[in-house]
Amino acid sequence: MTARKFEHLFGQIAIREGFVSSEKVNECLEEQARKPRGPGNRIGELMLAKRYLNAEQIRKVLDIQAKLQGEDKKRIGPYRIIGKLGQGGMGTVYLAEHVEEGRRVALKVLPPDLARDEEFLERFRREARAVASLDHPNIVRCFGVGVSGGLHYIAMEFVEGKDVESIIEERGPMSEGETLAVARQMAAALSAACTRGVVHRDIKPANILVDADGMAKLTDFGLAWRGGSDAKVTQTGVAVGTPYYISPEQARGIQDVDVRSDIYSLGASMYHMMTGQPPFPGGNAMIVMSKHVSEEPVPVRRLAPGASEGIEALIEKMLSKKPEDRQQTPEELLADITLVESGGVPSRKGKVLKRSGGKPPVHPASVGPLTGIRRIPVGAVMRKVGWDRADWTQWAIIAGLLAILAAAAIAIALLKPPRQKEDPEPRPGMGRKTSMPIGTPNAEKPAG
Repeated sequence: MTARKFEHLFGQIAIREGFVSSEKVNECLEEQARKPRGPGNRIGELMLAKRYLNAEQIRKVLDIQAKLQGEDKKRIGPYRIIGKLGQGGMGTVYLAEHVEEGRRVALKVLPPDLARDEEFLERFRREARAVASLDHPNIVRCFGVGVSGGLHYIAMEFVEGKDVESIIEERGPMSEGETLAVARQMAAALSAACTRGVVHRDIKPANILVDADGMAKLTDFGLAWRGGSDAKVTQTGVAVGTPYYISPEQARGIQDVDVRSDIYSLGASMYHMMTGQPPFPGGNAMIVMSKHVSEEPVPVRRLAPGASEGIEALIEKMLSKKPEDRQQTPEELLADITLVESGGVPSRKGKVLKRSGGKPPVHPASVGPLTGIRRIPVGAVMRKVGWDRADWTQWAIIAGLLAILAAAAIAIALLKPPRQKEDPEPRPGMGRKTSMPIGTPNAEKPAG
C-alpha cells in the first residue's frame, strides 16, 4: 500500500469510528500535501497537534488499519482466502469465501508469470468460457471470472470431498459398483458437454471429484476444446493431455478430437479405479504415449480377479485404439454401463450379448444340430483355466514356429546327397593297385 493510500485509509477509519468529521480529515490531508514528507507530517500527527484526535483514538485507528491491511493481503477480488486446496499446471486452487455473500468457492488463480504468457492466459480464459457454458449436476459450476491486483481468477463450485486419485491412493482399487457409479455420472457429464460442443481432453482420476454422498463431478476444463478460435492456442502435432490417460489420437498430436477421445480417457480412468494402476504404468511420458498408440494393456481381470466379464469388456471397448471401435456417443456408453450393471457383457465389436435369467445365451453354433448337446468352445475352456486370448495366441505362435523348424529339418535331411561307399576288399585272384613314389625306377620284369 502506498503512503497516500495509507493516509486516506486512516482518515476513512477515523470518520467511520465517529472520532472526527470528514471536513477536518480533508483539511489535514490538504495541509499534508503542501508540506514535505517527514516526521510530524503524518495525518495522525497533524490531527493530534490540532487536537482533532487524542492518543487513544489514534492508537485504535491504527489497530483497525493494521487488521484491515492484513485481511487485504488475503483477499482476491471479493473473495477472502481461507486456505490452499491444491496446485496444477494451470494455477493454484484456494478455498475462499465471498465476503458479502458468505458462499465458499474453489478459487483458481493463474500465477502472475503465466498471466504474461498469452497462450496460458487464453487457455485460462477458455476454461472459464467452457465451464460457464455448462450447467449440469455432474460438472462443477462457475460463479465468476475476474482480475484483481493483476491476478486472473475463476470462482468455481467448492466440492466437499476428494478426487478419485486420492481415494485410490488412500483405499486402493475401487469396487466394481463404485467404478460403474462414477462412470455413469461422468458419461452424463460428457453428454452435457458434448451437447455444447465441448471436449474435455484431460479426463483423469484427479479431475473427478466425489463428495460424501457419492456425487461425482467433472472439473478442470483447462484443455477443453470447442474448435474454431481455440485452434490458435494449440498446435497440430503437439500432444495435449495427461500421458497415463491420453487417447491414441491425442498422443499422435491430433487436436481436433471429439467425445470419443474423452470416452477413451474415461476408460483409462476406470481401468485405474478397478486395478489400482493406469493401463500403462511407469516409464517416461513418450514411452507411455507410444504404448497407448500401439500396445494393449494387461486384461482387467488378471489384475482384479473379482471383476466381472462385463466390466472388462466395457473398459476394453472404451480403450479401443480406433475411435470407430469405441462407443460413439455418451448415450451409447450409458447403455453399455446399464447392461453391465444388469449382468450383461457389451460386445467388443458393437454387438451386445444380453443375459437371460442370469445365464449367458447359448449361441446356435455351440449346440449340436439334432442332439441339442452343447459343445464347449475351446476359447471358453482356455478362459476357464485362466488363459486369455493373448496367452493361447502366444502358444499357438510358438507351436507354429516349432512346426516350421521341424519341417525345415526334414527337408534338409531329404535333400542331402548320399555318402560314397568304400571300395570292397579284393576277391581272390584279383591284384591290388599299389602306388609308387614319383621318380622311382621301374623294377625289372622277371624273365620269361
